[in-house]
Amino acid sequence: MCRSILSVDEYGEITLKTPYRKKEKIIAFLKKEEEWLRSALAKYKRRKKPNVPLEVELFDEIVPTNQTKLIYLIARLKERTPESIERAYDRFYKELAKEYLPQRVAHFEAKMGLRCSGMRYRKMKRRWGSCSKEGVITFNTNLLKRDKHFIDEVVVHELAHLVHFNHSQAFHRLVKRYI
Repeated sequence: MCRSILSVDEYGEITLKTPYRKKEKIIAFLKKEEEWLRSALAKYKRRKKPNVPLEVELFDEIVPTNQTKLIYLIARLKERTPESIERAYDRFYKELAKEYLPQRVAHFEAKMGLRCSGMRYRKMKRRWGSCSKEGVITFNTNLLKRDKHFIDEVVVHELAHLVHFNHSQAFHRLVKRYI
């Protein structure tokens, strides 16, 4: 025999799983469990549940969140606070950057006859990328929100710094040759 299950989460949201179809039976069950329900609700502070957007920006398009790994990262959170959700977003874009950008770098390295010594990925506020004198290219993980042509421009720009560690005319000619 199936039985009804009543639960309250940390945000005071009530979940009821029941085999009952008739409204009267459901109401009767809830009335029977009213005392337990009130005490369970009293245990939890009325914290506001952080919103998880239904869509994310990806390659300059809006994609449903449930079609991405982001939903998995958020589901694994022990506590859903705005800060933890933001960190999940950052991890999502970083993982995606680690999958997508090495392919684009390899493509343009072959075309340009260049080789970077390594790649890093991090969220940056003011730059799309940077290239160290050692040849390590750091990409902004927010690049994945932009269109693919723009991403390729950033990749070529940073690879060009392996030849010209400045923004001289020669540097811009090299970039222009591949974009």
